[in-house]
Amino acid sequence: MTTVEQAIFTSAASVAGQGYRVVASSPGVSAEEKANITTASPSHNSMCDPSSETDALTFYTLRSQRVCVARSCHAGCEQTGRGGQRVLTQAFVLSPDDFAEFQSNPFALLRALDTGGAFITDPARKGTLAPVTVAPQGESDPPRWSAACDLIADTPMAHLLALAMSDERSIIACIAQPSLVLEALLLAIPSNLRSACSFSIGLKFALARRHRFTVTGPLGNDTHRIVRGQKVALVENIAADNLPPGELSPWQEMVADCRHMRRLDDLRKLTRMSFDDTAGDALDRIAHSQVALNHIADASTDDLFDSAMADETDASNNIQNLLDASYTAAARRELLNRFNRAKEDDIRTAWMNLLAIADQDPAFLQLCVTLHDRLVDLEPPPPTCDQPTEDPVPSHASPP
Repeated sequence: MTTVEQAIFTSAASVAGQGYRVVASSPGVSAEEKANITTASPSHNSMCDPSSETDALTFYTLRSQRVCVARSCHAGCEQTGRGGQRVLTQAFVLSPDDFAEFQSNPFALLRALDTGGAFITDPARKGTLAPVTVAPQGESDPPRWSAACDLIADTPMAHLLALAMSDERSIIACIAQPSLVLEALLLAIPSNLRSACSFSIGLKFALARRHRFTVTGPLGNDTHRIVRGQKVALVENIAADNLPPGELSPWQEMVADCRHMRRLDDLRKLTRMSFDDTAGDALDRIAHSQVALNHIADASTDDLFDSAMADETDASNNIQNLLDASYTAAARRELLNRFNRAKEDDIRTAWMNLLAIADQDPAFLQLCVTLHDRLVDLEPPPPTCDQPTEDPVPSHASPP
């Protein structure tokens, strides 16, 4: 179970006047964090959808380096004279280590909080709140990945990946099922880069909310005016063909390859690991290794032997070593599959290589025994534990 601090930001009257402020919080939320939440939270007329049932999400890192995941909703009528609906934001605060229990995935955290009945929509809640205790749920449902792949094509996804792994702020307009798309996007980048990929969904753009992504509705003249002269990219139609051209990075190509090969589960397992080095060169090497692993069935037999006979690496050392060890294991599995149904000429050509691996791998030793039964003229494999050996002549036995 994970303990999550919380705070409520909404419009309320007090002796100091009326307006939006943090009206309730659990004891673990510091004054600095409350100030940070105040700056990042939406106020009057900030929601894209004016309906009473709508909600919005924000995700960002506080100055304290803790993670904040917030849900905003309409909570009755605005209590000041401005009219319209009151916005209530419930901010959930937790440490990076606790966030990692949810795969560093804000959507997984929100699903767990929803399941636990943690959401508050009553603006009358004030004062001290108890922290929320929530249980991390299972990993993201693979069908969610497949659904996201069907929603957004390779070029738009590659463009979003480039933005997610940069320092550029972007406004993305009119994405179908934005939560699904952004979750797929986050899970396609290393887990320890996700906290930097802040976003809001369902809120109007505001310069004060310095999120990497603002996913919003149709862009009006006000938005264009606000961002004029600012370093903010506008993407008004992510599905269009007029996205800026550019050469794909190895990481973008790897994500696209995993999508095509339906290796999304492997991609998720890769990105949830802790990356010691997220510099471009390190990510490029990892991406190339994953693509090679995706296409192990297309590798030449000579290349498979080179990998299968390579010295074993310490898979626990880092991600690159783990991928190298995985490729060696996959190369051996592919060779076993090929030579279980190979022609005689191919077996004869590769026999010495097969024997070399048989010294290291019991599965290859058994394969060689089976193949030798078919081709008895080949050099015999080393004996297995199951094969009887001739009894040695006792030292005291008389010569014949």
